[in-house]
Formats: sequence, structure tokens, C-alpha cells
Amino acid sequence: MSRPGGVSRSRPANEGERDPKRPRTGGVPQNVETEDEVICPPVNPVQSEVNAIVAMAVAGGADPVAVEQMLAATLEDRTQVQATLAVLRAVAAGAQSRTTAGITAAALSAMNAASGPDGRGNSLAANAVAAVLTKPPHADRPANIRRCRVDECDKLDVGGGKCTAHGGGKRCQVEGCNAGDRGGGRCISHGGGKRCQSDGCEAGAASGGTFCVTHGGGLRCTEEGCDRVRKVRGKCAVHGGINKKKPCVVTGCSSKDLGDGLCKTHGGVRRCSHEGCDKRAKARGACVQHDAREKICSQPGCAGPARARGKCKDHGGGAARECAEVGCVAKAATRSDRCRAHGGGKRCSHEGWDGIGCEKMDAGRGFCVAHGGGKRCQVPSCTKGATRGSYCVAHGGGKRCTHEGCDKPGHFKGLCAAHGGVKMCQAPGCEKWDAGFGFCRSHGGGKRCSVEGCTTPVKLRGLCIKHGGGHTCSVEGCNRSAKTRSLCIEHGGVKLCKVPNCTKMDRGRGFCSKHGNLLGLGGLKCTHEGCKKFAVSKGLCCEHGGVRRCQMKGCQKMDRNGGFCNAHQPGGPVPDALPPPGMTELPGTTAIKG
Repeated sequence: MSRPGGVSRSRPANEGERDPKRPRTGGVPQNVETEDEVICPPVNPVQSEVNAIVAMAVAGGADPVAVEQMLAATLEDRTQVQATLAVLRAVAAGAQSRTTAGITAAALSAMNAASGPDGRGNSLAANAVAAVLTKPPHADRPANIRRCRVDECDKLDVGGGKCTAHGGGKRCQVEGCNAGDRGGGRCISHGGGKRCQSDGCEAGAASGGTFCVTHGGGLRCTEEGCDRVRKVRGKCAVHGGINKKKPCVVTGCSSKDLGDGLCKTHGGVRRCSHEGCDKRAKARGACVQHDAREKICSQPGCAGPARARGKCKDHGGGAARECAEVGCVAKAATRSDRCRAHGGGKRCSHEGWDGIGCEKMDAGRGFCVAHGGGKRCQVPSCTKGATRGSYCVAHGGGKRCTHEGCDKPGHFKGLCAAHGGVKMCQAPGCEKWDAGFGFCRSHGGGKRCSVEGCTTPVKLRGLCIKHGGGHTCSVEGCNRSAKTRSLCIEHGGVKLCKVPNCTKMDRGRGFCSKHGNLLGLGGLKCTHEGCKKFAVSKGLCCEHGGVRRCQMKGCQKMDRNGGFCNAHQPGGPVPDALPPPGMTELPGTTAIKG
């Protein structure tokens, strides 16, 4: 009988033969090349595979995750996998030399523990380590490790002849997901691997900690006093942790070139590496159609990416739920039964001095961008939010104008407003910006109130102020619009006249127009030269432009609601009414047939 390591006890050694008490040079792994004569082949195929994996791990440079995946694929027993990993950790700590003298007490202790107290149990790890560590000193040629068989890929083979990126190793068990198994049969996105320990957080834990990046996990910059997340070379973006092998060609920009010599901020994009394809690369250097790992929709004639049940979103794959609000067809926010306009989604947790919370969306760390949530600018002492990169707009973040010599933010087609990067209102003679649908707000552009028949511009939650779209008074039972300090006029939302029992607003010097005039102080006067009337808005009286006029052609009355005076309010046909420029008919009206 022979021991698992290949040492025979059947007879003493004859002249010219090897002493049986000396350890063998080991069963040489099948995928390791050596010029030494192979004395004894591996005991079994499983031992051969384990020998190859251990040889690769001891040689150095192997990814620990890949080593564990390969061991798990070879050894069905999880206990054997953990025992082998324990041996490798002991070898790494105390047996750096690959000779007989290099087997330290720590390695031998781990090998004995792997073999079990009775000499049986998991001897695969012990045999594999002994085979590698007891090789002759001259047999130190680098191992020819198995690599991915995909062309031009130099990553390790983790199973099936491919690396993880090309489909090798175990995959996520969730239907329709092709990502790698990180633990428990699932990928990171579907709950596999180590999770963040912060209460209520379901994100994966970043490397180097038990929390995700948002909650302080991940490796930090090695620069003294800096706690930003490191990028490359142990540094954050501010302290040089940027891949500058091919920087952006824009003067003063140190970001990485993504395509056409430009970074992402300046309009650079990665193109599909497939020959003849000019589409944008989504992942692994390829577009959706040419990505080997991307699943295509099973609907005949559809080339879109499959999201769930083998189909794309347009054909029923991963269809989002609709908002539970009656009459709303918008998509419900993540982990909510309502859309964002109707209160769905995670909100900012900031509370003001009056106890009223912020209604903006949570951008990260439980707060909106205005209250410190989301990614922040990497410039020291800057507290603004980062825009499409590591910096705020003021420090070079966001899209910049592509016009030569211009460093202003790019709004439209890569250009700033001064160089044509903005849409203008289509109404003849109007120089205002397009607020939406081709027109400015004065000519009917922008989002309108969602209440049927209302054409007033939206303020909040898809509604105008009249229909509850504005901030309401914080006093219990009061539904009036809040002016300042979350209060309406009657509850102190504006500065009132100093005269007792006067509820009119302060127009200047602490008095309303009436009492200021009676006291000889006068209210705010119109700033137009020679005009002695009281100012209504913008320092001007009604006659000199201190108020908006009705949009009805020829009407000089004041704008009361939705751009029209009381006489020309939408809701019924007006015989002498003409629509404003850029509109074929009045909002909410029907043309009169003669």
C-alpha cells in the first residue's frame, strides 16, 4: 500500500534507488512545465488539480478570489476548501522558500490540521503543499498557469477554460443574470458576497472593510490626513490617483482619455472594439450586440439586451410597476409603490429649524445634494456636489464647452450658451431659452400643472401653486401658500407694517404704502425717472413694467393667473381673443366654428 503522498513502505531501498523515507519531489501538476524527471505521477485527477492550484498560489501573483473559486470547483466539500486555504495562508506567512528547509512549523501545523488527527481526512492540501515546497532548489522555473482561452485575454482560467469576465467559473443563480457567483450562489447585485453592515443598507461591502463606499468602507487614500477613497496607486484623485497613461488632450485636464482624445467630461466615449462597429461600448469593450456575456432579447427580430425572463424591457422583461396614485401612469420608484412626484423613493433626511423635512430625493448618505448627500467635490475645503466626475462645476466638473479656448460648462451639444449650446424659444422675436416643448414659459413651454384643464406652470410634485404644488403654511390646518419661514402671510410669512392691527406688507422703512404716505415717509417709489407712483414689482410701477401683462393681444390688464387677466382666463371661447405668438389656440379652449 502507498500513502497518498506517494511514499512506499513495502520494501527498503536498493542500491541506485531512492530512499523511501525521503519525501518525493511530488506529483507534478499537469499544467506545470519542468525539466526535472517526474518520479511519481499524481495519485488521482483530483490531487493533480489541487497540486496545480496550490503551485499557482505559492508561486505568487494569483488572485485569492480566483484561487478559492478554482478550489471550490475542484473540491465538492467546503471543509476541504477551507482547510486548503488555511494551509496556503500558513505557507504565505512562514514558508516563503520553496525548498525542504522552507517548510516552517506554521506550515507543518496547518498541514497536520488539514490531514486530520487520525492521519486521514483531507490529505489533498497536505500532499499538494509538500509537493510544491519540497521541490529541489534548482527546480524554480515559473509555472505555466492556465489562462483564459479567449483571444488576447491573459486572465486566469477559473473554470471551463475561461476567466470570470468571459463566463468562466460559477455564475449567479438568479434567472437571467450572467454575473459571477460571489457567495451563496449569487452575484453582488443579487445579494451575494459580503454586505454592508450599516443598518438598512443592502449594498456590497467594499474591499478593506465591512461597509460600502457610501458608509465609509473601501480603501482610503494613503496621503496623510486624507480620507477620500483611493483610485489607483494608493492615492485619491486629488493626490494623483489618476491613470495618466493617455490623458485628455484638453489643456489643463488630467482625466483619462476615453475616446477621440477626450475624457468623459469633454465628450469622449469608448467605442465598440468589434471591427466595423461604431456603437458606444457598454461593458468589456463591446456594445450590447457584440458583448459575449450580454444576453439578447428572445423576441424574434429584437436585438435589445435581455433584462428578465429572457426579454428586454420593451417586450416584458423587468417591467417596472406603475405608481399607485389614481390616474398616474408614471413608473414607481425603487422599493416604493409610488413615483417620485407622488412621494415615492427615498427622501432627504434633513430637518429645518421648524421641524419640516426636506422633500428632495436622497442622493447618497441619506441626504440630497444641497444638504451634503451624494458625491462631493475632491478639491480641499470645497463642500459642493461633484458633477459627472470628481469635481463640482466651479472646479472643472461636469461637461465643458468644446469650443476652442472656452472653459464654460457645456449645456447643449457640448457647447455653452454663448457658443450656441442652448435651445431658444420658437416664438417669432423671442430671445428666451426653451423651457420645454420648443417654447419658453411665457409662450406655453415647460411642464404644466397635471390637473385637467389647468395650464399654469408646475412648481412642485407636478402641480401648480393653486392646486397644491407649492409649499404650504406650516401652521396646522392652514393650506395657504408659504412665503418665507414656511409660513403664509397671515401667520407671519412676510414682514408686516409696523402700525398695530395692520396686516399689509412692509413696502419700505417698516410701513405699508398707505401708512408710509400718511406719516410722510412714503413707500417704495417707482425708479423710472420722473415717476412718483408706488413700485409694485422690480422697483417699477404697473405703468413702467412692474407687473406682467395679459398675454392676450392688445390687452393691457395685469396677469392674474396663468399669463392671462381675469377677463381672458382659459375655459371658454372668447370671440375677440387671439392666441399669443407661437400658439395656435388658447390653452384649454377650442376653436369657434363660424
